[in-house]
Amino acid sequence: MTNLEILSEDKILTLKNNKDQVLDCMLSSSDNSWLKDFFREENPFSKSKLMVKDFDLKIANDENLSTFDLDNAITLHENLHLTDSQACDERLWISLCLGKFYDYMQSRWNVKTRSNLSEHWLFPHGQKRGLYFNGISRLYWFAHITYDETLDDPYEITKFCFKDINIVLQMIYRGYSNSKNVRLALLKAIKVFVEDGGTYNRKILHEILKYVSFLGGAYILDSFTEKELFDKCYLKLIDLYIEEYPDQKIFKL
Repeated sequence: MTNLEILSEDKILTLKNNKDQVLDCMLSSSDNSWLKDFFREENPFSKSKLMVKDFDLKIANDENLSTFDLDNAITLHENLHLTDSQACDERLWISLCLGKFYDYMQSRWNVKTRSNLSEHWLFPHGQKRGLYFNGISRLYWFAHITYDETLDDPYEITKFCFKDINIVLQMIYRGYSNSKNVRLALLKAIKVFVEDGGTYNRKILHEILKYVSFLGGAYILDSFTEKELFDKCYLKLIDLYIEEYPDQKIFKL
């Protein structure tokens, strides 16, 4: 076990306020040793109280940079035993990007694409959105909000969602996504719907997400069991599918 090393708030603020200089440093260096000169310290990181086993992330060697996103999401979730408060701390994720997982980040979100520095190394947006765009925190949080310990494979829903991460990205901006019971019921309904022969497009996805918002306006969502919400979502998906594809005959029901 070892202490995770993080950067101070002051150092992170300095990085954010000097992005052009940071970008130049990253483009001219093969590793993160530029941080020593940038902060004029031999080791700009300090040890945190978070203790973890040593582990690494997989780096794709082909053109499909997202090849190992699912594997890495599960690895992070299994090794970082964080409270929600700790997992919302941007210092942790920015520090992991610039420290322990620097090589991974340079491969997955190389700053030769200049927007990657702001979008995926730092936190340019509000905190919640930032958590799903930072190159490391996004993986952890995608796994965290889809993890279901009641299943034989707790990452069953995670694996489904990584086939189309847009499902989660569209859902997280809805207030009900904070309820584990609600989001798992919705995600399971979409998964089973697809397994039963259904298909969805952007419109159907938007409508099913809006439908759950409608339920939340008419009822207290957490008063439903997960099974009750699953059934409501599943039946609504069938209605949306029939409306969108009236001539389709492939659906199981």
